[in-house]
Amino acid sequence: MVYYESKTAVWFDPHSIPNLLTDLQMDDMPFIYTKVGGALLDFEGHVSFDTSYSQWYRNYALGKVGDNSVFGNQDVKMLWETGFAKPVAGEIMHCSYDHQTCYQAQTVPVIFDLSSNTGYTSGG
Repeated sequence: MVYYESKTAVWFDPHSIPNLLTDLQMDDMPFIYTKVGGALLDFEGHVSFDTSYSQWYRNYALGKVGDNSVFGNQDVKMLWETGFAKPVAGEIMHCSYDHQTCYQAQTVPVIFDLSSNTGYTSGG
């Protein structure tokens, strides 16, 4: 479950990709982008050009979710210089107990502020 401006961890195993990434520019990350649905995750402050990941090991990157439509099943995509990462269906899919509803990620609405109802009075 994700929502606008929530911090979300993306877990991945880069296999031997780090060997192919050399001389990253100061404004580059080891991967090009990660999207939940159509929204990019913002990794600023968590991932930079000098962030390294272990090969053949489960790593994670922490990012902030951007503005996205509320939807029950959002695809998660991660693009590296060599192409898209392949999601492991057994790990990325979440299902209800009866397997009627399955999703990679669900986007839920967020409430930033509540106002009081000043017109309410108790009694008759």
